Formats: sequence, structure tokens, C-alpha cells
Amino acid sequence: MRELDYSAPVVLDDGATYTLANHSTTAVRLRHNTDGSFVDMPLSVLAQRVTGMPPYKATSPRAFDDETLADDVRFWAGHATEVITGVHPDKPCADPAYDLSLTTKTARINAKSAELRSAGHKASPKTVQRHVLAFEHAGTSALVDGRRRDDSIPQAALVPQHVRTVLAELLSKQVNGATLTRKEFIERAHAQLLRDYDASKVPAVSTMYRYLQAMDDGRHAFGSAKSRRTKANQPKRRMAKSAELVPGAQVQVDSTPLDVLVRNREGNAVRPILTIMVDAASRSILASTIRLEAAKGIDHALLLAQALVPLQNRPDRSDHRRTLQLANPGLNLLETDELERLADRQPYVFPRRIMMDNGKDYASTVFLAACEKFGLDATLSAIHTPTDKGIVERTFGSIRTLFAQKLPGYTGRSPEYRGRAPEKEELLSAEAVHELFTDWVLRDWQNRKHDGLTDLFDPTITYTPNEVLQRASCVTASVVLPLTRSDFIDLLPTMHRTIGATGVTYQRREYDSSQLNEFRGHKSNDVRHRGLWEFRYDPYNPSAIWLRHPDGGWVECQDRRTGDLDANFAELFFQHTPESDREYSARTNAAISGTPLPAPTDRFERMAEHLSEMSAHRDTDEAYAAFDEDDEGIY
Repeated sequence: MRELDYSAPVVLDDGATYTLANHSTTAVRLRHNTDGSFVDMPLSVLAQRVTGMPPYKATSPRAFDDETLADDVRFWAGHATEVITGVHPDKPCADPAYDLSLTTKTARINAKSAELRSAGHKASPKTVQRHVLAFEHAGTSALVDGRRRDDSIPQAALVPQHVRTVLAELLSKQVNGATLTRKEFIERAHAQLLRDYDASKVPAVSTMYRYLQAMDDGRHAFGSAKSRRTKANQPKRRMAKSAELVPGAQVQVDSTPLDVLVRNREGNAVRPILTIMVDAASRSILASTIRLEAAKGIDHALLLAQALVPLQNRPDRSDHRRTLQLANPGLNLLETDELERLADRQPYVFPRRIMMDNGKDYASTVFLAACEKFGLDATLSAIHTPTDKGIVERTFGSIRTLFAQKLPGYTGRSPEYRGRAPEKEELLSAEAVHELFTDWVLRDWQNRKHDGLTDLFDPTITYTPNEVLQRASCVTASVVLPLTRSDFIDLLPTMHRTIGATGVTYQRREYDSSQLNEFRGHKSNDVRHRGLWEFRYDPYNPSAIWLRHPDGGWVECQDRRTGDLDANFAELFFQHTPESDREYSARTNAAISGTPLPAPTDRFERMAEHLSEMSAHRDTDEAYAAFDEDDEGIY
């Protein structure tokens, strides 16, 4: 412990020198050595202001939790006690070699050194003397190995300055370079040390390995180059952490390739691009898009439309979801009633400020104009600073583990986690994955407790995104009304088409409505688009398009094929790939020739059942009667 001596000067943090004049149990009186004035000061203040005192270093009692350390301390404590008192606490009788009346302290130290060396311990007289003096000065805690008391010092600080300079320089060059072996790295460092310093200051190779391990701690200099560059990109300062308490005060947007393969229209397996909008305060996923190509500004305007317009106010998508369900028999989509019920339970969040990166798609005129139209602040994050959008970046990791890995065609987070042939699995389409993701967000993500949403007073209590939004709604000062169906359509992508006798053709689909009768065969007044009519379309709802009516509002035009597909024949239309063609041909030829083949897949079993039912139905009189009854009055 630190003690003040009446005869020693007391130097305070202001540089003045005092002499201890008097003291009590709570305060001291100091006399200034220059002008003789007196200062009364509490002991607690003096302990903080006094300087020049020797540092107090004590071993933490928790250090003795290490059994090896405790045994070593007890070992030296017993022998030091025998040298000092002549009696070992673990020996039944005193040893004459340590008799205080017959021997000196130096003789006892030499005898103890000889005794320990004969027992196989490394204990020179100097080592024994050091332990005895430490035990006399500070007791058992002083016998702890000094390296154990200094374990809070970074290992890199123990590296000599000139060696640390060379290693730091080479490690900085290693950040953007190829990964070297430690042997090659040490050879380069050794050569540079020989050029810049005397040979006497160059450590041995084995010592260089130890120094390099201390300097490389956490840098990943000899591991993954990607991890190394990511680590080097972190700021060398205290990281600030801001917490958003108001939903919508900051909404983060970002895109990433989804770790799932999907089947495009050509039948190829590709990775789609997922874009999400996440509320920083509640971790709610407000909107999402899944595309096969790089997104553009108009695509993010659609993302903004999803965030501003709740699902209940958007055009109906039940026909499109039904078609996807028929095209993918293994697709487990929510029923329409359940989807609406979950959508009603999710509170509305108005995105006041959008945090996004510096990509051309986000900084495009279209997206920024859409933000300005609704009074939203668009903020660009700092370059090469992923921490500005840390929440959305972390959400991508959760989506991978909680959603993507449950889907067919899961690729893993990197090539080393990839399966042998995920492209040969029964892959879904991008539209189907988008509908599954929408269902997962409403059903699972919004109602799952999040470790980042904790109670302010008891962090062990966690909340779901919906619970945070409901609690925040009780203290908000105003109510922001969601946008309407008309506003949602107004944010959709635009196309211009001719209205013919059979309606409008778009992507080989025909759309029509009885409200188009007055416009068929006529041109619009839009001279810039050569008299074509303005339509809006939703990439995630191809079952309808919308015409901008000259009197205002929108005219919905439905796909003419809606409702024509039957579930029994859906697989014959949708599950059509080169592999299925070859398998179907092989089984047809095998059935004709009588050649046995392995068991068919589930899809071909269902097709065989459908064909059998059709054949059985055609052979009955009831079938022909039903056919005649259905076609009665046609001719």
C-alpha cells in the first residue's frame, strides 16, 4: 500500500510541493514549501492528486484459481519460511541446516539452493534470495511469477522497437498483397533488419517467429486475404454506437447475392440478388426485392413503394400466388386469409431517413426523386465503411441462416461451404422465392425475438420487431397515414402500349378489361410516345397491369389466362426442363419395350396418376354424359 512519510515531500498534480503537517482519519493538512500556506484536503482527494508515489502492483486473488500457479506459490512460500524462521510448515521437525542460532541468512540461502537443486529444481542462490526477499516484503502474493502480474501488457509491446518497426511495415504491405508463408515473411524481415541495423540487434529466427505471432495477433496476415482486408478496413479508434429509438428515423437499404440458386426462364441455375429495407430501431424488414439482374433506380423505387404502402393497400396478388403454387407443388405459401391476418398485425413504419451506399442504382435520379416526392431524407454512407449500415449487413447473415439454408439449391456463404451439385436440386423460381421470403418476414421474422431489441432497464428481456413497433406507437406524437393503392401503382415501373381488339400484350401475356372498350383502336394524346397509352406493371405481380385513365385513377387489366389452369395439369405446363424431357422419354420407351428402370421421382408418379385417372374417366359412360352436358348449347 502507498504511505505518506512526514519527512518526505508531497508533490501534487499542479506541480507544487508540500509537507505533511497533520492528519486525521478523513483529511490531511499540507503546508506549502514555498509560501508556507496550509491546505486542508480529504484523503480521497489527496489519493487522486498526489504524484511521484511508487505504483501499487498487487496480484489479483483470482490469479490463484490456476492450480499450477497456486502450487508454485505454496512451494516457494514454504521454503522461504524455512529460510527466514528455520522451520518449514510441512516438515515434522526442524532441519539443523536452517537453525537460526547456528547459521547466517546467507548460509541458509545457499543450503536451500543446494537442497532444491539436488531435488531436480532450477534454483540458484540468487533465485532463492529473490524469492525470500519478495516473501519478506509483500507476503505470498509477491511470489507470483512477474510475468503473471504483467499479463495485461500487450505482447506486441514486448517486441523491441526496431523489430516492431520492420514487422509493422511488412505487415502493412501484406494487407493488399498475396498471402505469404511465415517462413518467407520472416526471411524478408530478417534481410531488412540486416540492412538497416547491426547484426547484433537482429534476433534469432525462433525469436522472430514469436515476435511475429505477437504482431500478427488479429490481423489475419497469413490467412484469408478477404478477412485480412476487412480487418484492415476497421477504424483504429473507439467505435461509436448510436441507438435509434424512433421507428423510421433511420432505414438502412442494401443488396447482396442470395445464397440460393434459382431457375431462370432459360432453365439455368443462377443466384438472385436480394435487396431489403430494414428499420434500425425495430429491425423490421419493411420491403424486399429479389431480382436476377443488377438492380436499377426504378427497382429501388418499387422497394420504396412497398415500404410506403402496406400489403393491405396493394393490388391483390392471390391469382399470381395461386399460379406459383401450381407451378411449384412443393411450395408452401400462406393462405390468403393467413397472409392478410399477419399483415394486419404488422404496424406501419414511415421511413423518414434512408441510409444507403454510394452505388449508382441508389444515387440514381429516379430513386432520389421518389424520396424527394414523399419528403424522405436520403443519406449516403461513407465509402468503404460498412459500419454505417451495420444493421442491414447483419440482417443478411440472419437471412442466410434462418431462411436461405432451408431452401433447395442452398449454396452456403462461400465456395468452401458449397455442396457438390446444388444446381441439380429441384430449384425454385425467383418469383417463388420472393413470395416465400414475404411470407417468412410476416410470419417468422417480425414475430421472432431479436437479441438487439432489449429492454432499457433489463437487457435480459428481448422483444420482437412487432412488439417494439407497438410499444413505440404508444409514445409517438403524430400518426402518419399509409399511402393508398393508387399511390402504390403510381410508383410502379411504366410501359407504353397500344390497346387492340384483344387488349394489351406485354411479355407474351394478354391483358384486357371491359373498361378498355372506349380506348380500343384509338391513340392517346401522348405525342412524345407516339400516341401509345401509359401502363404500369408490377414485376412481382404479372397477373394484372394498370392503365392511367385520362380522367384520373387507374384501370386494372387482368391476364386473360387467369383461372384457365387446372391443378391436375399444372405440372405438365410448368415442370418442363431438358432433364424432365429426357426422363419422360426414357420411361416411355422403357414401358414400350418392357425394360425395368429405377423408381420414378415423385413428380412423375403424380403425372402417372393423373394420366391413369384421365384414362379411367374417359372409358366411362358418365364421362361422356358429363362432356355432353358441359358442352350443351355450344353448337
